[in-house]
Amino acid sequence: MKILLITPGRLPIPANLGGAIEDYILSLGRELVSLGVDITILDISRSFSDRSPKIEVLQGIKIVRIPKYAVIPVNLKSNNVLMRSKRLLDEFIWGISVKRFIEARLRTGRLPWDIVHFNSPIPLIVNSKLLTKNGIKVVYTEHTYFASKRAGTFFFRKILEPKIMKSVLSSSSAIIALSSKTASALATFGISNDKIHVIALGIDKQYLCTLDTEMSKSFELPSGSNATSFIITFLGRIHPQKGIETLLEAAKMLKEHGVTDFVILIGGPLSGDFSVNKDIPSLYALKLMKYIKKERLKHHVVFLGHLTQEQKMALLNTSSVFVLPSYYETFGLVALEAMASGVPVIGSKVGALCDIIRNGYNGYLFKPGSSEELFSILLSLYRNKGHLKELGKNARETARKYLWSNIAKRTYELYKKLS
Repeated sequence: MKILLITPGRLPIPANLGGAIEDYILSLGRELVSLGVDITILDISRSFSDRSPKIEVLQGIKIVRIPKYAVIPVNLKSNNVLMRSKRLLDEFIWGISVKRFIEARLRTGRLPWDIVHFNSPIPLIVNSKLLTKNGIKVVYTEHTYFASKRAGTFFFRKILEPKIMKSVLSSSSAIIALSSKTASALATFGISNDKIHVIALGIDKQYLCTLDTEMSKSFELPSGSNATSFIITFLGRIHPQKGIETLLEAAKMLKEHGVTDFVILIGGPLSGDFSVNKDIPSLYALKLMKYIKKERLKHHVVFLGHLTQEQKMALLNTSSVFVLPSYYETFGLVALEAMASGVPVIGSKVGALCDIIRNGYNGYLFKPGSSEELFSILLSLYRNKGHLKELGKNARETARKYLWSNIAKRTYELYKKLS
């Protein structure tokens, strides 16, 4: 079986900063190769000056790098409408680049792949007719769909994106949804449930290493923090989507109820993304810092900035509990990484967190934005360290089910049904 995996054409694989979809493609590809599948990844060139396809092998996977025929370098992050418009145009340009590559292969004979697996919508729309005409099945993984008023402007959320999704879903032989909530949302577009398959993201087995005292010690708690026995952690972008203010409000309540020996360690780029200026605070980060100062939480809340993979693992090994208070998430992979480290997770009732977290077994769920509910859960766990330990043990068992080797097997079974 031969599979062509198409990247979104944003960051070259492997993505050193951010790049969750790129990580998904590389990890899935690596495990599929171990199952005997012939995998090729079609990716963007490392440099804009590379104007011809280049082939390299990474972790046993053939990667073909092709140029994107144009780029839009202007930074439009301050304007949500323009930013989303730029992203769609970027995807369209990448889709054209992919189409030219496929057409060039056609001129040398029939296409060599059984299935082409897309991971962003516009390139699929651009290429679906060409692939279908040549007998190639199309698989699509939906990484980012969420029906939320916070997900964008009315025009994008209610008019343009539904049109895009309907076109993508009707053009695909099979759709992979990362959570049951995403699957339910996609089904509202009139697509048969038989076409939608819930296959989660995976985690690397390195996160399941035996809890390492030395690793925990390698992470030094910030000087001046009040942490002794209750360390609350958050990992992710410092972005309004993540609902970090909910966690800070819960921290204020803990303090007001006489809990003093706790610390909240927040790891992630202060800029809100993984750009080169990742630790220059955004307006949202500055707003959070102002709240911390106003409520006198500076000895309880520490921003760590961007962390390396090793630092992330060390931080998780130090944690008592992990909190992900997002207003929306398609998946929330970091929650699984925390569980694999033996850390119970408290998460908002969004996305795949509802699939992963079982109340009272490996963590707790709470209503997005409800600082009172989050506070009650944290206070209960602070007072019952024995229960905290049991939750952590169950969390590690949960994480084992999500190893990439298991996720790849399920994806391979889907491929076999289509071929």
